[in-house]
Amino acid sequence: MVDQCQNSVRAFIALEISPEVRSRLATVRSNLEAPDVKITWVAPEKIHLTLAFLGDIPLAHVETLCRGLDDIGAKIPRFACDITGVGFFGSPKRPRTIWVGVKGEPSLFELHQCIRPLLMRLKIRVADRTFDPHLTLGRIRSAKRTDSLIHQIEEMKDKDFGSVAISSVELIKSVLTPSGPEYTELHRATLQQCE
Repeated sequence: MVDQCQNSVRAFIALEISPEVRSRLATVRSNLEAPDVKITWVAPEKIHLTLAFLGDIPLAHVETLCRGLDDIGAKIPRFACDITGVGFFGSPKRPRTIWVGVKGEPSLFELHQCIRPLLMRLKIRVADRTFDPHLTLGRIRSAKRTDSLIHQIEEMKDKDFGSVAISSVELIKSVLTPSGPEYTELHRATLQQCE
């Protein structure tokens, strides 16, 4: 899965979203009508909850990351996340990203916190900002008028998309292509079974 001819791999750590929730999220795109706004939508099958974007990491780190994620997964019990509410990053005049919120129980935040020391040990730069769990639906590339778009987003601020059972954490390779990023799972670490 990893090209041995390269010295590095572009990767991120994420949680998978169920097909049922992906299907419900796809309705947001069809419900938003904004002819004056150019939006690059994330394909439903590529929507995920990013825990850490790693950027280009040395190939030598992949095996250590996989073992580290296995160790973390053995300590964190499986949990569920509620997927609810549409919002945006940026200002109403210049929105940048359309997202759906993720309400996780403490295990989600514990999982995120456990990953940080692993990355720091490998000298992988960790973003120094508060973890704000969300699913990116689309990136706004240009906009002449955003009033209608913002109004439509605000009408969906309490929309419920269901719950997702989280049973594993994935290390994913990302390759940028002209038609968008292509993702390949490098490793899946199983979370602890509840007794």
